[in-house]
Amino acid sequence: MSKFTNFIDNIQEKISELTTLEIKTIVGDFNVDSESEVTPAQDAQFRLMHTKIDLIGGDITTHISRSIMNDEFTWVRDFHASKEQKAHELVQANIQAVVSLFSLFNKAKDMQGGENQTAAQLGTGSDDFGAGSDDAQF
Repeated sequence: MSKFTNFIDNIQEKISELTTLEIKTIVGDFNVDSESEVTPAQDAQFRLMHTKIDLIGGDITTHISRSIMNDEFTWVRDFHASKEQKAHELVQANIQAVVSLFSLFNKAKDMQGGENQTAAQLGTGSDDFGAGSDDAQF
């Protein structure tokens, strides 16, 4: 197996693992364990906004503590919404980076005179990732 093919296989494996994006905004005293699970600190409470975005299906689910719905916490809701927007921008930038990497490796392979079928397909713009297109969107 060539290094290029191995690279492509690794990218495909990592992409398949990245199907859910989570944004958590927590107000109060809390602990975070090694699994990123949040629990209240001893004798404390916290308020939570938690959004899960299914990057494949497009479903978005947000959980909001009831007490965050009052006017006092408008800033928390606004902060969380801005983080959701930044997350969307980050995902788009990461997709473009992956597309650029595929294109770069395809060009490098072509310059070496290789006859790699996968590399040739990546630069055609007909693949599922939108290689060769500057407007790939999810």
